[in-house]
Amino acid sequence: NLTSTFAGAGTFTVLAPTNAAFEALPNGTLDALLANATALAEVLQYHVINAAVPSSAVVELTEATMLNGKKILIQVVNGSVMLNNLVKVTQVDIMATNGIVHVIDAVLLAPPSTIADIAQATPELSELVRALTAANLVNTFSAPGDLTVLAPVNAAFSALPNGTFQALLEDVTALSDVLQYHVISSR
Repeated sequence: NLTSTFAGAGTFTVLAPTNAAFEALPNGTLDALLANATALAEVLQYHVINAAVPSSAVVELTEATMLNGKKILIQVVNGSVMLNNLVKVTQVDIMATNGIVHVIDAVLLAPPSTIADIAQATPELSELVRALTAANLVNTFSAPGDLTVLAPVNAAFSALPNGTFQALLEDVTALSDVLQYHVISSR
C-alpha cells in the first residue's frame, strides 16, 4: 500500500503509465503483480523518483535512481524523452502539491539482470524455472558469467512424451544433464 507514501508530504516525480500501458503488458503479468503485493510495490516504486524533476531537468539527465533503488536510462530521441530505450514520455509537468507527474506510454519493468531473473520474470518459462529449481541450478544461472541459454518454453516441456518431464524432475542428475545441454558457455 503506497497510498500513504504519496498522500503525505514529500516531493516525488511519478512516471505514470496510462491504462492502455497496463493493458499492453504481456498476458498474465498484471494479474501476477496484483496477486503479489511485494512485486507490485517494486514495480510501482520503479515509477517514482524521490524528488521533483520537471521536464526541463529530465532532458538533461542520462539516468535517474528510482524509489526502489534501481536506475532508469533517459534519452532524448527525435525530440521525445525515452526511458530504458522503450518507454516514451507522452505528457509532462502535471503539477501536484507533493511533486510532478509525467505520463508514459508503457509500464516500466526493471530489466532483469541474470538469466535466472529473466526466466523468473517470463511466464512462458515457468517450467524451466521449476526444472532449474529441482536441479539446484538457480544459483548457477544467477551468478555472473558469459552464458547463452537456449531456453525451452512451457510448451516445449508439455510436448515431451507423457511422464518424461516428471521423471526428469525426480532424477536430478538426468535433469541437470538435459538442462546443461541447453547452455553455451559464451555470449
